[in-house]
Amino acid sequence: MLRFTVDLDTCSASSSSTDDTLQDIPTAELRRNVEGVLKWNPVRLQPRKTAPPLPIQPLHWRYTKHLDSKLLLRSVVPMDSLVSDLAKLAQENLDATLGSCGLYPSRALGYHMKRTAAGIDLGPEGIANGYARSSAQICGRIATKVLIPQTGDWGRSVQWGRRVELHKTSAGIDDDGHLFFLRDEDGKLKLFHDEHLQLMDPNLLKDLERVLSCTPKIGTWVFLSLTRKSKKLLLGMDQLAARDSFDYELCRTVYPNSTSSSKSVTVPPDAMSTPWTLPSFPSRNNPNSGHARTLRATTIAASKATKRRAAKVVIPSARRRPETTAYAPVPLTTESLVQMAWAKAVANDATMIVFNCGNHERLAVRHRGTQTLYISELYDITKCEDPGYAKLHVGLYLAQVFDAIARAKAASAPAELRRSSRKRPHNDNVASLSLPNKRLKRDPEKSVEGPMMELASQCDMMLLHLQYDKYYSPAPASFLRTTPCLVHKTNRKPGYSPRIKRSYRLHECFEVILTGQLGRGGTGTVYGAKGRLTTKDGKTHIQEDLIVKMTFEKHPQRRMRHEYDVYQQLAEHGVTGVPQNLWQLCPDKDTSQISVTQAQRDRFTEILQNVHRAGVRHHDIRAANLMINAAGEACIADFDRARLNSTEAKKEWEMDILQELMEGIHHNFLIPSPIMLGDGQEYRDETPVSAHAGYGSGSGGGEGDSEVDSDESGEDAGED
Repeated sequence: MLRFTVDLDTCSASSSSTDDTLQDIPTAELRRNVEGVLKWNPVRLQPRKTAPPLPIQPLHWRYTKHLDSKLLLRSVVPMDSLVSDLAKLAQENLDATLGSCGLYPSRALGYHMKRTAAGIDLGPEGIANGYARSSAQICGRIATKVLIPQTGDWGRSVQWGRRVELHKTSAGIDDDGHLFFLRDEDGKLKLFHDEHLQLMDPNLLKDLERVLSCTPKIGTWVFLSLTRKSKKLLLGMDQLAARDSFDYELCRTVYPNSTSSSKSVTVPPDAMSTPWTLPSFPSRNNPNSGHARTLRATTIAASKATKRRAAKVVIPSARRRPETTAYAPVPLTTESLVQMAWAKAVANDATMIVFNCGNHERLAVRHRGTQTLYISELYDITKCEDPGYAKLHVGLYLAQVFDAIARAKAASAPAELRRSSRKRPHNDNVASLSLPNKRLKRDPEKSVEGPMMELASQCDMMLLHLQYDKYYSPAPASFLRTTPCLVHKTNRKPGYSPRIKRSYRLHECFEVILTGQLGRGGTGTVYGAKGRLTTKDGKTHIQEDLIVKMTFEKHPQRRMRHEYDVYQQLAEHGVTGVPQNLWQLCPDKDTSQISVTQAQRDRFTEILQNVHRAGVRHHDIRAANLMINAAGEACIADFDRARLNSTEAKKEWEMDILQELMEGIHHNFLIPSPIMLGDGQEYRDETPVSAHAGYGSGSGGGEGDSEVDSDESGEDAGED
């Protein structure tokens, strides 16, 4: 379950507008008042006996390994002038605003300036909440005043918030903070109140509407728990800046002739004009330099022998574990922290990153063209002088808004045709440059008719690629099969456990390519995907419209394992209707009845009867779980809540729910099931995912990448 939190505490803003009018107050006095507010620093957080959680790699860190190679971080460079540049930007804009300011900011913002550290949790979420209630309120209101100087209040139209996932285990890090502007029901810009819209410059209003469509999330805030470890992580960035390049960690699977980038992924341009001046390091930032051409990643060893083997075989990052380590804590390092923040900025299309660990902070600028992260010095936010913390973050807010406007304009501007004075190369040269690699014996776009999933069910190694949005895996994640396929027959005996080989031929691997996220639920995230399998003779089989479910949390993994066990029991009893190539069944808008034929109704009834005969109660019969495929065949899906060894009375009760649903009567699942004789023998097996769950990933080395990608794959085994 998710929620989005925004602190809407406005008790000191508009309520005092009539008492704080300063039209007769001298400008000099007003200026002194504003300068006093800009010198404000947050209160210092003190360690407590109960220490907050140490930073570890969050579960979504795994996705950072699958960014397109054109979007990966290549180097970290120091930028000592960043703080002063932002302070200068704030001062210049505030000087232009003071002439029309009619309220004392010290009175309008005093409530937020007086907030203490009492009650603030020292974990990343607590520090982020403290920032939202004080710093974000103060700086957001001042930034709004700069953008709309004619307004007579200190209302906040420049919002700061973060996406909160309920019941999430803290990893000692939170990276969901960002600036944004509110939308109304029609998707249009919504400000503090209507007066702000009326007073805003029409050109600025148009620019912000464009920002809403291009960059709804502005900037990236990364909070760490208040620990010595967190401060050391931020200090360690200086060592990264001393290196020639950044070692970006990818999946350690060695894949033959891997396509490192997608032509469809376009790198957004940087703003032409910025309030900061980038340091000049020609040897490090020149795209034509050797550094920019060579991506240093920890995926593949540099030896020639390894590269020669990689041209012919798949070398998995694999070793057998007694159980999946997808949720095992991995200590956060400075490298992984920077990589995660960079990837989050890529996802948000953000230019600036804020690293905050309670009392200390560091700012960073992401330069897209050179794939470089420019970092400021580390500073104590409670001791900021010239500029004060409020002034610095007002400049930070304004810089990000102006940057988003400039990039949104560039993105919406029509592309001009460019003429080149260079002559075209000779046709023979063009042909010679486009010759296919002779070692590549397959065409990944060629689909060949054949028993695709039957062949895939015999493969013990699965390779997972991400190819959607910003993702285009430079190297795939590797999975080892740990359970038999439920749909297709296999020659393997019960209890079969595949041995891990040091390398696999491509025809021994089943490839799954995620093509987009479809939704999120209590059991995991659902992706659209396609399967790819290459036979010994080089033919490629493609299976479109696959559904893949993944989760990294321990409890959803148990639910997924339970769902696999239910499907296994249904398969053993010969129950047909395993979900494949499905469309969701929708109610008829006019009658609220389920739009199905009588034959499909009868088939739903037959399927549920067969499920009950197998000793399973679905426990979640509703329209969203009744499916019709492209051929018009009925199917019942989503058995993650199913109960085993149910009583006949409960099965009959569930059958009544299905029949009522067919007539347009939707069951209220908030009402508990009736208590019936024999309910005590009904159970729901939610054992943890272990070595016998679906495809289990391997790992090469101590921390390994495949625990990252051992995506709770009990469900994946059923997709074969």
